[in-house]
Amino acid sequence: MSSNALYKTNEREVTSQKELDEDIQRLLNHVATCSVLSTFMAGLMSLHWVIDHEGKHAGETACTDGFTVWINPEYWNINNTPQKIGLMYHEMFHCLWIHFWRFMHAVHFIANIATDIRINAFIKELSAVSSRIQLPANPPGAQIVYSDKYGDDSEEVIYHKLLEEQPKGPGDNPGDGPGGNPGDKKGKKGKGNGSGKGKGKPEDGKGKGKPEEATDWSKFKSPGGFTAPPEKTKESEEGDTASDTAKKLRDKWEQAQQSIAQAARLNGSFPGNLIEELERTKPGVDWKARLRDFVLSTSATDVSEELFDTRFLSGIDETYEELFIEAIDSPVVENIVFAKDTSGSMDSMWLSQACSEIQEAMRTVKIKRLWVIDIDTDMDGIIEEYGPNDQIDFSAKGRGGTDFRPPFKWAIEECPVLPKALIYFTDGYGPFPDEEPPFPTLWATFGLAPEEYPQWKNSKVIDMREIV
Repeated sequence: MSSNALYKTNEREVTSQKELDEDIQRLLNHVATCSVLSTFMAGLMSLHWVIDHEGKHAGETACTDGFTVWINPEYWNINNTPQKIGLMYHEMFHCLWIHFWRFMHAVHFIANIATDIRINAFIKELSAVSSRIQLPANPPGAQIVYSDKYGDDSEEVIYHKLLEEQPKGPGDNPGDGPGGNPGDKKGKKGKGNGSGKGKGKPEDGKGKGKPEEATDWSKFKSPGGFTAPPEKTKESEEGDTASDTAKKLRDKWEQAQQSIAQAARLNGSFPGNLIEELERTKPGVDWKARLRDFVLSTSATDVSEELFDTRFLSGIDETYEELFIEAIDSPVVENIVFAKDTSGSMDSMWLSQACSEIQEAMRTVKIKRLWVIDIDTDMDGIIEEYGPNDQIDFSAKGRGGTDFRPPFKWAIEECPVLPKALIYFTDGYGPFPDEEPPFPTLWATFGLAPEEYPQWKNSKVIDMREIV
């Protein structure tokens, strides 16, 4: 790619690391004089800005791993000053909102699109209150990722919606797009910048999707993506694993996020409607996607003959006596057990969040039948059964010690039917069952790290501290 062929709006051409360092310092001086943008100065100065002539890390634009930002100089040079600041903020928000951790095991191409949608929407809002920042320039031959059709949805919710738009035919695997898995240092094909072409593009209207709603994201490029955290940083200690480094980076950016949000609240010039946006690591769980991916992937969908659509019964004779069409709004998930840890170590805010998540799961998924168990060391018969339109009892019965085994025992021996899954909200501090249950288990943890839970074949862990 020759820079002579690019439309240039930048009067300063960067060709070396020294020139990039000087340009970054010049841009930081611009940021420091703006009362709104200067709120983020600590985040910008926490990153290492490195020129990447060959695009080994940056691809055609830029990329960050939470510690370093690699910049392709040819792309940098087509951005003017406000656009360069926009690019710096774009990379910084990938770190500030901890995308390298939240999407560690996601499909990289789709995760980059989902996170870019949210980041670029925020930069657009910042540009409305400060003339010193703009969205980065379009990469050569493409457009940057931007869409306002997802409203205030979190990155996780957008991610699952984009996955639903993907082609479902043989060979149409979203993971085939460039960048691969952010949790995989080598990725599938690439450079890790989420610029994506190939088999992983969303539905373009030629298949079974909804053409009026789907977007062909292969026409767009990330102005700067994210990839897996580095295995080591200068803050790493002897004996640290790659997981230790990732956790330290996560903790570092969580602290930065809290400091920046606090500074924004104290800054009389910072728009009040944007302050909540600074804390993007606290979306609610997208239970429709979670239960679809977790529960429905482990068992066949249930079709109830009690809930067929009577509009299609007229005209059916004995030839089609067994034909019926299931009602569109009927539940497709049933027999789920939710257990909420009511021991004394569970913070009251965590318990409230657990109840809210159960209620949200019922609202969005329309679970046909579920049981909610309050458990500390024993259940004392406190088991409530609910249907899809019932209101969850938000009270917490218990507040003693912790024992995870009684709910599993009840589900196996006393539940009217063998559950399709057991979803357990807990801090994780207590004895686990000795054997894996005969149904999938989803732990929603507020305490122990995911790797400290039983590593059963059909179990998963959601770290609620990362998403709530």
